[in-house]
Amino acid sequence: MNKWYPHRPNMHLNSKSATVFVLSTFGFAYAAPAGVYFCVEPSFQGSCEYVSAEAGTCISFAAGDSWNKAISSILPDVSTVCTFYTAVNCTGTTFQVTKEYATLVGTGFNKQASSFACS
Repeated sequence: MNKWYPHRPNMHLNSKSATVFVLSTFGFAYAAPAGVYFCVEPSFQGSCEYVSAEAGTCISFAAGDSWNKAISSILPDVSTVCTFYTAVNCTGTTFQVTKEYATLVGTGFNKQASSFACS
């Protein structure tokens, strides 16, 4: 006999019912991660990195960081919107990305990003 819950020995939870219980009890308090792939050169060349964080989290590149004012190509996750900023702490002029930008040359935002947030 399963003794999962000592006062109700016949109560069983499978993963599906446990998921429904958690979602119905606690709601959607956790935002799903949102990510973006970016490189220092057009056409996703040179140094590249993928960053994933909780949706809405601001990621800043410190002065002297190799990514600060260096990004030339961007690819956000599917269904992800990323806003890049010209200053740290997600301030300054913005550039919103919803699709692949193999090159930021000609957009006015090439090598301008100092921070970003995705959702």
